[in-house]
Amino acid sequence: MTKDPFRVTVLLVASLLCACATTTSEPVTEAPSAQLEPATDEPDSESATDESDPFQRVNRGVFWFNDGLDRVLLEPLAAGWTWMTPEVVPVRLGKFFDNLRFPIRFVNNLFQLDLKQTGRELGRFVTNTTVGLVGFFDPATGWGLEKRDEDFGQTLGWWGVPTGPYLMLPLLGPSSVRDGFGYLVDTPLRVTTWLWFLRPPELINSRALLLDDIRELRRASLDYYVSVRNAYTQFRRAQVANGEVPTEETYDDLYEVIDDDE
Repeated sequence: MTKDPFRVTVLLVASLLCACATTTSEPVTEAPSAQLEPATDEPDSESATDESDPFQRVNRGVFWFNDGLDRVLLEPLAAGWTWMTPEVVPVRLGKFFDNLRFPIRFVNNLFQLDLKQTGRELGRFVTNTTVGLVGFFDPATGWGLEKRDEDFGQTLGWWGVPTGPYLMLPLLGPSSVRDGFGYLVDTPLRVTTWLWFLRPPELINSRALLLDDIRELRRASLDYYVSVRNAYTQFRRAQVANGEVPTEETYDDLYEVIDDDE
């Protein structure tokens, strides 16, 4: 693995977001340009976040239920898909599905009064849908139309709505009171809500892109629940701040837990 704090954070979160083939959380296929403060799964990190995780007993039960479904259902399907297809196929499909998430990004950039990024998202979608062959390619990024993931949970945070307690939702994975409400608002904007037959292949493909990395992170974590909880919390904090993150000193603890293999 590369020693990249953002990549480690995304992979930890993705392992729960892709809990099973019926989940409706958005998979992560590419890391944004921002780096995040990494999560640590040292034992004393749990007590430091008890205040934000008052439902930990229930959350842990749901967490292991989700993880079990992933191990017996989604991970084998993803492994089979990887075995059947050339490496380039999941990558291109990931770009295609990411292009379909344009409505969520567009509307929430607008809700945050960021007209420049709203226009950039529109330009990305038009460019990648036409020149990029319905999104299988991403020429827009090379032309300066960079993506910035936004959703209604982030919009609420931008307007100052507090996060609320951490929640682990059945099938949906890590969340919070604010993000759970935001998810409901975003649901009608998801293309896969209406074209429901696209959702299973989207999830399987996204999980396939992360097979080896998630296996390694599971193996390396001292407390997998704490790792995912901290990763999600820090990931969302950085997203609300549009990538403004703490300094390098905050990364030290992570690398005591996760080895740098490359």
